[in-house]
Amino acid sequence: MTSGRANAPLVARRFDLPDGATLPYVELGDPAGPPLLAIPGLSDGLAPVSDAHALAALRPPADAFAGFRILWVSYREPLSSEPTTEQAADDLSEFVRSVVGGPVAVYGHSMGGMTAQHLAARHPDLVDRLVLIATVTWADPGFARIIQRWADLLANGRWRAFNREAFDVSFRGTRHAPLRRLLLALAKPPSAAAVERHLRLTRACLTHDARSVLDRVEAPTLVVGGALDPLAPPASIDELVGQLRQARRVVLPRAAHGLAEEHSRVHAAVVLDFLGAPPSGPVRVDPH
Repeated sequence: MTSGRANAPLVARRFDLPDGATLPYVELGDPAGPPLLAIPGLSDGLAPVSDAHALAALRPPADAFAGFRILWVSYREPLSSEPTTEQAADDLSEFVRSVVGGPVAVYGHSMGGMTAQHLAARHPDLVDRLVLIATVTWADPGFARIIQRWADLLANGRWRAFNREAFDVSFRGTRHAPLRRLLLALAKPPSAAAVERHLRLTRACLTHDARSVLDRVEAPTLVVGGALDPLAPPASIDELVGQLRQARRVVLPRAAHGLAEEHSRVHAAVVLDFLGAPPSGPVRVDPH
């Protein structure tokens, strides 16, 4: 069941943190449904939810979770000079305590999954269930090499090369080539402020290491990866699962880093099954 505002324009709100920074966020889905905190990945650097283009893209991937009260929260604005995933987790703990008032299901993709690891470890009373998508326990050399390469491209104004390489890491399906050409044709270079935000969030990813705290995570956890993901390959997924108390592992065989978008139907089915909410229709288990 969705709310009467399902087709209303999305409006970014702002949550005030104690130090004067703010967290941009939007609410989607059913306001009376169980709360689901969604934490974005590194792409939030270039397109936080306060950005009009990011807002326009939020509703379609959230449709499958319309029975939840979805709280999609960006990283703080302004960012500190050296942000960390631990700081981001503490920011979100302030948000959850004030806006929700109790434990939530937490969904994090990539950098969002790194932040979610610390949120669940540092604030276990706030996390009911944990969903980690295409993410890593620490910035291992393979992960670090790729995102540092992206940062270097952006810092040197090579926007099209950045866009092309990020797309190639994310999508591997049959529509990959035409979609890449379309996005490259339509995409506009980001502002200097957006590039700086991305570079700072990249540094937060590069310093991420939750290996010493994952044994504190009490929430049941679902870890989903893509077999073709060079950022969070199956070995990294296995490492993450092995350090959690109670974790379910799912690796999609034909998926890369953008599995939530490219394999949206099977992704939604797996996540909804874990969260205890049935999918809206029949779902193929093996994505193509």
